[in-house]
Amino acid sequence: MLPASGGSTTVRTGTQEHGARKPAPRPRRRSTPSGGGGGGGGYTPPPRAPIRTPSRMPSGGPGRTSGGGRSPSVSAPSRPKPPSAKAFLGKDMGYQQSLRQFALNYQNFLADKQRQTGAATQQFKTQKGNLATQRTRDLSDIMNDFAGRGMLKSGLYAQRQGEYERDYRTNVTSFQQQYEDFLRQLTQSQTQLQGQQRTGREQSRQEALARRASKYGL
Repeated sequence: MLPASGGSTTVRTGTQEHGARKPAPRPRRRSTPSGGGGGGGGYTPPPRAPIRTPSRMPSGGPGRTSGGGRSPSVSAPSRPKPPSAKAFLGKDMGYQQSLRQFALNYQNFLADKQRQTGAATQQFKTQKGNLATQRTRDLSDIMNDFAGRGMLKSGLYAQRQGEYERDYRTNVTSFQQQYEDFLRQLTQSQTQLQGQQRTGREQSRQEALARRASKYGL
């Protein structure tokens, strides 16, 4: 049934009553002209910002950054393979110079030892020869002395002759002992020098190997 004329018209919406109102206007869409010039209300997304690309490499060359960052790590060059100890010692100037000096000192000692041995031997032979010559003279004098007194066949002559022979042998033995002691001292000095040189060569060797270890990081 239609309402009576002249009354207010109400529209029931839901559980509330509202006065009659006009519907809200729909939002207008913005349209942009298409590239072909045609109309239409289709949506066109905004253009993207251009992507900037560097026109040249940042200062500092490759491997550096313009912001001061660290360059990529570069591995250190590997150390050369160390030579064997024997090969290194054969070319180490310090060690080889030490060996030459030791050899020279030893050769000089041997030459001096030979010279001293020859001189001592000659001196001993001379002394021994002088003793023998003196013995002949002394025995002749003793014999003439006792012969002049007519006592050659006496026991006193034999006693005096025997005493002289003992003294002569004592003197010869003394010279012999001195000569042999001198030669023994030369031999002991040679042995001592050999020991010192062994120690010196080993010390020089260890110093050279230490240089090898330091050079090749061993």
